[in-house]
Amino acid sequence: MRTPRPQDTVHRRRALVRRAAAGSVVLALLAAPGLLDHTPPGGAEPVSRAETAPTPDGDPVTALLELDTATSWQAWRSAQESARRARRSPEATRRAAASAGGQQRRMIATAADRIAQELRTAVPDAQVLYRTLAVVSGLAVRVPAGELGALRSLPGVRAVHPIAHKHRANAYSVPLTGSPTVWAGTDAVPGNTGQGVTIGIVDSGIDYTHADFGGPGTAAAFKAVDGSRPAPPGLFPNAKVVGGWDFVGDDYNTDPAEPSYDPKPHPDANPLDCTANGHGTHVAGTAAGFGVTRDGATYTGPYRPGLDPDSFLVGPGAAPGARLYALRVFGCNGASDEIAHALDRAADPNQDGDFSDRLDVVNLSLGGSFGDPGDGDAVAAERLAATGTVVVASAGNDGDVYGVGSSPAIAPRVISVAASVDGHTDADGIRILPPPGASPGAAAAAPGGPASGGGGAGTVGSGPGGPVQGSAGRPGLGDAASASGGTGGGDVASSVRAIGPGLGGVASAGGGAGPGGPVGRPGPGGGGGATAAVRAGRPVPGGPAVDPGVPVEPGPEAGAVVPAHWSSKYTGWDTQDVTGELVLPGPGNADGCTPFGPADAARLRGRVAVVAWTTRDSDRACGSGARADRAADAGAVGVIFAADGDEIGEIAGNARIPAVIVAREDGERLRAAAASATPVRVQLAAPGNTLRGSVAQDQPERTDMLAEFSSRGNGLPGLVKPDITAPGETILSAAVGTGSRGVRKDGTSMSAPHLAGVAALVRAAHPEWTAEQVKAALMNTANADLTTGPRGTGEVYGPERVGAGRVRADLAVRTPAIAYAVGEGVPTGAVGVSFGEVPVTGPLSLTREVEVRNLGDRPLTYRTGYRAATEVRGAGYTVSPAEVAVPVGGTARVRVTLAVPVPAALDRHPDPTLELRQAGHARVYRPEASGRLLLTPVGDAPEAPQLRVPVFAAPRPASELAGELSARLPIDLAGRPGLLLRIGGEAAPAGPRAEPSSLVSAFVLGGQGTRWPDCGPRHSPGRDCASSPRDRIADLRLAGAASDAPAVAARGGDPLEDGILYLVATTWAAAATPVGKAAVRASLDTDGDGRTDVVVEADRLTGSDVLVARTLDATTGKELDVQPLNGRWGDTDTGLLDSDTVVLPVRLSALPGLRQSTARIRYALWTGLPQSSGVPDAGRALDAIGLVDGHPSLPLNVLHPALDIRVGAGGRAAVAVPEEPGTLLAVRRDLWAYALQGPGALLLVHHGNAAGRRTQVVPLPIW
Repeated sequence: MRTPRPQDTVHRRRALVRRAAAGSVVLALLAAPGLLDHTPPGGAEPVSRAETAPTPDGDPVTALLELDTATSWQAWRSAQESARRARRSPEATRRAAASAGGQQRRMIATAADRIAQELRTAVPDAQVLYRTLAVVSGLAVRVPAGELGALRSLPGVRAVHPIAHKHRANAYSVPLTGSPTVWAGTDAVPGNTGQGVTIGIVDSGIDYTHADFGGPGTAAAFKAVDGSRPAPPGLFPNAKVVGGWDFVGDDYNTDPAEPSYDPKPHPDANPLDCTANGHGTHVAGTAAGFGVTRDGATYTGPYRPGLDPDSFLVGPGAAPGARLYALRVFGCNGASDEIAHALDRAADPNQDGDFSDRLDVVNLSLGGSFGDPGDGDAVAAERLAATGTVVVASAGNDGDVYGVGSSPAIAPRVISVAASVDGHTDADGIRILPPPGASPGAAAAAPGGPASGGGGAGTVGSGPGGPVQGSAGRPGLGDAASASGGTGGGDVASSVRAIGPGLGGVASAGGGAGPGGPVGRPGPGGGGGATAAVRAGRPVPGGPAVDPGVPVEPGPEAGAVVPAHWSSKYTGWDTQDVTGELVLPGPGNADGCTPFGPADAARLRGRVAVVAWTTRDSDRACGSGARADRAADAGAVGVIFAADGDEIGEIAGNARIPAVIVAREDGERLRAAAASATPVRVQLAAPGNTLRGSVAQDQPERTDMLAEFSSRGNGLPGLVKPDITAPGETILSAAVGTGSRGVRKDGTSMSAPHLAGVAALVRAAHPEWTAEQVKAALMNTANADLTTGPRGTGEVYGPERVGAGRVRADLAVRTPAIAYAVGEGVPTGAVGVSFGEVPVTGPLSLTREVEVRNLGDRPLTYRTGYRAATEVRGAGYTVSPAEVAVPVGGTARVRVTLAVPVPAALDRHPDPTLELRQAGHARVYRPEASGRLLLTPVGDAPEAPQLRVPVFAAPRPASELAGELSARLPIDLAGRPGLLLRIGGEAAPAGPRAEPSSLVSAFVLGGQGTRWPDCGPRHSPGRDCASSPRDRIADLRLAGAASDAPAVAARGGDPLEDGILYLVATTWAAAATPVGKAAVRASLDTDGDGRTDVVVEADRLTGSDVLVARTLDATTGKELDVQPLNGRWGDTDTGLLDSDTVVLPVRLSALPGLRQSTARIRYALWTGLPQSSGVPDAGRALDAIGLVDGHPSLPLNVLHPALDIRVGAGGRAAVAVPEEPGTLLAVRRDLWAYALQGPGALLLVHHGNAAGRRTQVVPLPIW
């Protein structure tokens, strides 16, 4: 499911560890993945905090120790190849390979046991969790954070891969992928449903008693199974869920921030899912469920195009003929460290060293923000894919944020899946009740009884188990919904309709459905009228038009059913009777995000509160859980969230009261009803309630729009993610513990299993293809573009949001050729062409190559071309040659060239799909030139679809500027000597936009850091080291500070009130974003007591790319100040993305203890893990400059800094000011401050220079 936003979930809580000796080991713990589910738990976290929650000092962390012993996969493969070269028989080859693999497993186990013993000696508190013997020769361990450095010095350990805690992240959507066409087949390609293919579901388990998986299909059957004991014979394994393992047990939870923390696994052989979440069951149903018919039975076929969605309670999965293998890694709640363990088992399910039974496809609906290829689970996923298993993972649900793409989906061979809209959902409903004293016929009958309606041949409504027309045309749900009228007589159930004409749900109009015709679709003999089964204000084709210019009566009609989404945490929807009068809280708390006062509590007590809901995540003040809690605390019996948008997502709420969310126009009418003098009552829950999923909402115009939550990916040199898109919004699939029912969920957790099922279809059609070839075929044929507007209108999303495009199973199974990027710097398994971030200082031309491989049985010719998605004026792509011929079994090369012929024409033009303002401020962005290489078949190749390959680059004008001391200045009136510094070099090409091509900031150099050595055999144990270049984003190089107080005073201002302190840090490597895998912090002692009083951290406003410096009281955690990073909001380019330097501003008025007479502070800069709450602890710093015993030591007088640097002779302070060749900076020395600080240097930041050349240290002479 979709990963909820921080204000609505605990998903983003990641363990914060203290600084370890091996900085690289700690660093990879930053992005703790979670199940990518956007049905939010609803916990309210501060909207202004970033990604990670703190872990108490010394909390254990987990790592996978990779041994320097060959894997059993390598031994198996080597023996297999040797036997084949010797021309041994297939059976002899199989036995030889299995023997070699089994022997190697035993060798690895022996080596792991030896290292485990040495580990216990070196780190007595260490815990050995498990061994991996198949794709990684490894030992998973849990140690105190401060002991991680000791792991690297253990003999026989090749590498240490930290494992971040993993939190848990179809009747309409499956046909959209083209899967039913594959089921039926064509003249050229035989049909398949994935038969013979096994899909591993690494998740929370599978409810194998559900009818979708061939189980008994009753809730009683589920309740009768004890998940901690072996399953009853015949239930598991069964024909669908053919095997599996529970690695953890129900109580397992490795998140120490949660009350249910229990990191000890209790494995068993029964991978039954938990009712607490049901994530794995939902995912498994989407990938390969049989389907459940309207009478609750397992659907057995035939599988073909044109199946009526309304004949299913749960539609078939993408590959209904595939088998499932349940790898349960989550307990009923919380996090897991067992993902790599499960991936190792997927390679060798029976653990005998014979890899011929490895799973064909593995689905990982989980992930962590700001993905890192060095995460232990990403390493395991990559190694598993290298064995031939197709590994599919969720791209993430953090929305439009740079660099936020998920891990393990970031691994090159893993298929990263974004989420799209399929144009249909089945909403829940709430019922408007008649006013007191109204006749019984004024509203719908209670569940179990018929409700009269005029005429029609509809089926009589009845209670559960009786024949019904079905809510919104869905039979067998117990509570009917039909249109009045029709042909013939008889009673019909009450109509499900919106509270205004044509608005949300089914709005009745004359006429109706005949026998068998679902509501909104006239059946045989029906007609004469129309119904609208729509979201707010959008009728289905043929329904009554909604004229936005015609006023609509605000009052809801008794008996109407308002389409809504029910909260996930409340479980009494069909067992409790919850009714109440609508009421609005006072205007001071319209959104319910602050505790209600006595007056509001008196109004809400015993009633249903209607509160405002902001649809955009980054602008939302608090989550559904906080609002539901506050409403319940005030005595409300329920709460309705009235959204400000037409599209509504899933909410969590709480377990205490029912909470629902309704779309804009429905919400407006409910608010109007709550404000009216006439009381209006609603029923939210009722015994036998059957309004779950009862309101069909067809919006075909929204098909192939991007789900807003889907994460912007990672545009790195040689690798662009995500890879592909599949439906992931409001997906209905199997609901755990219900027997036969479904449940609706959002997220890339839902899009990934669509893709996994389609991958099974491709694998079944082409069992000889490698995992890399299957991935390329899926991406190459994903030719449905995703757009910002309905019906394909608006802007086309680029590869960094959606990859190649939306999956097309029907094309993927029949493509005779594939295409993928090759060449230096391109990792195996990467399909797209990525130039990454490209600094442009002059005319530029860069070329990458794409290889086209013919896997078919006839020669092929393709015409080449390029289609842009996002453009940067001044940059463009050319493709050559114009045509390529590819022989059978052969390859051809296509060249893709990025050219910037006239750098002055290069523009900082944003991706047109961007939200340029988030959380009320201008967000940071970078220009991106992206699109798709197109290969169009020509000649006699009727079955060959067009191929596409994602292409990405981020060209950025870059300057090459530097400062040089040029002259002495006369002593000023304050007695300060001075120097003149002149900027020289080459400015960035001046584009057409009216903004500076570069900015400069000047600081007093506070200190310099030592570059971490590379990790390796010769590395000294107990010292920091970098295992990859990415680790150096936390390795500090330079630190400094500046104050504009003198400039403020010079222009007549109050420096203590209006002045700003600027703190700067530079690292040894550029980060995609300054608030991602690591973040810069500053500690300040502002009162001279030698202890930290204030912490300033690089952060982001929640769910946005509005990057800020946040100042916190070190004791209370109170927020004291928020300023934009680098001193400018995102509409000014200060080089924050793909940068190695960040500036943290803080107002002097926010610093406690400052006085005119006591303005001396001490500061330190350090790097640490982002977190979602609490005060960052310098004791857990990854690297630091100026910290002594955890407290700051670098001196600075903020009113009279040692150096006062301004533009020109007396201008503004030199922080984020325009620079070009010839710019002059005046540097003045304060004698007393300089004497206290000692000889120093000037630190210049040239914001427009390329990373690595952005900072300059200018030594100062003795004055």
